[in-house]
Amino acid sequence: MDKKQDKKLEMYQGVRDLLLDTASEIIDLMPMMDGYRTELVNNIISINIYEGTQNTDRKGVTEAKDHLKIDMITIAGDVSRKVQSYASDIKDYELLKEVKYSEAELNHITGNSAVALCDVIYNYAKDKEAVLGDYGIDATVLVSLRKAIDNFAVSIPKPNRSIVTRRMATNALVALFLATDTLLYDQMDPAVGAVKLSQPTFYENYIISRKLEKPSSHPLAIRCLVVDVEGNPIPGTTAFFAKTKSTFKTKQKGYFYVKNFAEGKYQVTVTRMGYVTQIITVIVASGKRTDVKVVMTAVEEVGSGE
Repeated sequence: MDKKQDKKLEMYQGVRDLLLDTASEIIDLMPMMDGYRTELVNNIISINIYEGTQNTDRKGVTEAKDHLKIDMITIAGDVSRKVQSYASDIKDYELLKEVKYSEAELNHITGNSAVALCDVIYNYAKDKEAVLGDYGIDATVLVSLRKAIDNFAVSIPKPNRSIVTRRMATNALVALFLATDTLLYDQMDPAVGAVKLSQPTFYENYIISRKLEKPSSHPLAIRCLVVDVEGNPIPGTTAFFAKTKSTFKTKQKGYFYVKNFAEGKYQVTVTRMGYVTQIITVIVASGKRTDVKVVMTAVEEVGSGE
């Protein structure tokens, strides 16, 4: 993907995360939004699949698999938190124990085991679907989780792809971005407009998530570099900001950038499969850029030192 497509995908993911975290009673106020949300989630998964198909080497295949795992864990972690909330409310401690997995914990579990645990989360949520509406879990969320699990389980085709296959993937990406832009502009935006007055907070958050930033159009609040103990950049690392519930992912050179964050203190959880999770505090000052460097230790290095 090119830089413009990368920025668009970040925006799509922001809209997806907002809608998945929005209560079902608000979603129901917007005509057809339930179906639009499912289509957006599926388009993002497909974009990640075709992005992997563009790569011809084993590293590219691994990165594509990581994208699929991140999609699965992001949705599974969200469902797990909501089922945990339900289990706590009704004092079902057995259920709480069965589904109590964080995104960080799932990230450190190998492929097949991660699929199995996400299946456990899905099955418990599916079984309790009738009573989980108030906690933000409905059929759309469960369909999205099921698709994300299945796509990661199937994984990526073997790395011996031809030039023709890569060209087809590139063309498919162009079509997917066009279809997703149309979905947002022609269908989702008007649907959200229907609740501008009745749900002003949701409407404002949606407008913020829909913003496609242009370079240098807004002040850069945070620039973060993630490296291993030898100083090599680690792409595909996920950074979760608890205060804003925002997620960012490092690019090929190990950086991610954050714009327009308000002044204040932010707790950030940094995760990457195969590395020890880091929890750091980042302080943003008004009008200034905060530079952060995170050094990640490989799990095997920790084990060999004990």
